[in-house]
Amino acid sequence: MIKIIYQGRLCNNLIQWLFGKILSLQLNTGYISNEQLTKWFPNTKNNIINENLSNIIELTGHKIDIENILPNQHIILKGFYQRYEYYKNYKNEIKEWLKCNIEPKYKIEKNDIVLHIRRGDSVMNNDLNYYSIKGHCACPLSYWENILDNEIYNKVWIITESPNDKLVSILKNKYDAKIISDSPIEDWVLLKSANKIIMSWGTFSWLSSWLSDAEKIYFPLIGDWHPNSPRSKEINLWTDEERYIYYDMKTRKYLTYKSLINY
Repeated sequence: MIKIIYQGRLCNNLIQWLFGKILSLQLNTGYISNEQLTKWFPNTKNNIINENLSNIIELTGHKIDIENILPNQHIILKGFYQRYEYYKNYKNEIKEWLKCNIEPKYKIEKNDIVLHIRRGDSVMNNDLNYYSIKGHCACPLSYWENILDNEIYNKVWIITESPNDKLVSILKNKYDAKIISDSPIEDWVLLKSANKIIMSWGTFSWLSSWLSDAEKIYFPLIGDWHPNSPRSKEINLWTDEERYIYYDMKTRKYLTYKSLINY
């Protein structure tokens, strides 16, 4: 039986559920879901079997040796499990599991570009060297400007939980952007509907972008996502799809996945 101790917010919880679901398939056991997730994602409902096992183990952090986990154990998940390798081979299934009962409120056209800007609880700093060592980072203004000034698009949309942030205001005025700041689930389904996406650092951006049908996705190499991060061996959400363009915040270089893995 797998019990998930949910931590963080919406997409932290979704990734924690996904890891538990995949683990349950590999071990042929059940799992206990999150009622809040089930409200929006009906396919995440509980699957309770083997509830009274006495051998209990806890799995924390991100990097887990899945192959050495034995069946017939009561597993408590208390980590975040942010590694693309866990989810890569289940993408089609994940799209089914995370079918949402909420539709986007707005129509984003194919040649529009959408920025997901995370500010609030992320650390901000003007020193670009800082972005390769500090895990929890907000992207600086130069990241958004550099991409927008070199991209072709019709309209700019900004999805953010910080609509009054100074950086958001600067981008709104400079690029005549439309600001969207609804509930987390409404923002998530809207971002997922876009065809061109500029991500922020964080699981909200990563999961919605990965599950989208977007043709182009800009991925910021900052904080824990940067190759020079102290935690880059533990956290790795780099995605081996050609639609991804990786932007190194420190050097201002654009990279493909193939060039990134040897960077």
